[in-house]
Order: sequence, then C-alpha cells, then structure tokens
Amino acid sequence: ASGPATGTPRTTPGAPTSLSATVGSGQATITFTAGSDGGSSILRYEYELNDSGSWLSAGVVASPVTVTGLTNGTTYSVKIRAVNAAGAGTESIPESVTPEVDGLPTQPRSLAAGTPTATTMPLTWSVPTSDGGESITDYVVQYKLSTASVWTTFADGVSPSTGATVTGLTASTSYDFRVAAVNSVGQGAYTDSVTESTAAS
Repeated sequence: ASGPATGTPRTTPGAPTSLSATVGSGQATITFTAGSDGGSSILRYEYELNDSGSWLSAGVVASPVTVTGLTNGTTYSVKIRAVNAAGAGTESIPESVTPEVDGLPTQPRSLAAGTPTATTMPLTWSVPTSDGGESITDYVVQYKLSTASVWTTFADGVSPSTGATVTGLTASTSYDFRVAAVNSVGQGAYTDSVTESTAAS
C-alpha cells in the first residue's frame, strides 16, 4: 500500500506591499512588492477602486498594475490583491492616486472664504502642489447659488494672485465657490467647492 501523499498545501496569496503610484492622464500605474504566492502560481492581479467591492482583473501576473478609465483631478483609493488556484488573496493597504494631464496644474489648495458683505465674498487659496512644469498665469474663479447647478465664471482679470473678491452677489444668500489654476498648457481641475452665505443687507 502506498503511503500518505506529501506536499505543501496551497493557500491564497499574501497581500502585496509597498505600493507606489505613478499617475498620467486618466490612469495610474501601481508598482508593488508581491506577497507569498501561497504555494501556487499567481493567476492574475486584481484591483478595486474606492472600496467599491468590485474587483477588476488587471491583466497581469506581476507588478506593475495599470489602472485606466480614471477622471483627471479626482482622487481614488486603489487596493490590489493576487489570485491563485486556491482563490483571491489578502488585499493590500490602499494607495491614494490622483491622475492628471501632463502639463496641467493640479487643484489649488486650501480654498477658504473670508468675511462677506451683503454683496461681496473674499476668497483665498494656496498654489497647487504641482504647476505642471509651467508657471501658473491665472486662476479661474467660479460661483453659483447653492441651490443652482450652473456655475458662473467671475470676471476678475488675469492674475496669478491667490485671492479674489467676488462681487455682485445678493444679500443673505448661500453661494458655492471653486477655483482652478491655469498655465500655458491649459486649465487644471477645480477645487472642491466651499459654501458661504453673504451678510444681510
């Protein structure tokens, strides 16, 4: 009679570690260090965006993983896991990525509203993390009624100054404001909007 079979039992793969992202237009390339293969060859790597619960095949069996179909200027949380014959492995710690168009500035930072009057709203912000490799020449300031869906561009001239006072507003009214940076390549992504009400007349 033959003896018991020997061998290493297969388990699911270990978690990928040391994720690092390189962003481009509409995509991000994630390099990583592979975890254990669980005793069975890696069949594929999968990725998940923003804890959606939907895992997509990256079409590769080794680092790097390229994630496509992203919106420029939007920040995503990306997790990666490996799959072998035993099943899907432990997922990685998420990596934050923000794809951008080469040459365009990223979002201005720290947009804030100052003390309003009945008809004006002072705004300040900080320069973007990246100017896209070209000097920022202007900021586009937009506003809208908080109840509206259409934005209006405030005509404040062309200036690289990190502040503007929006005029012509209505007293005791809630408005949303947002700002985008401009360089010689074009206009970058808008900030998240801030909401503030004008003073009573």
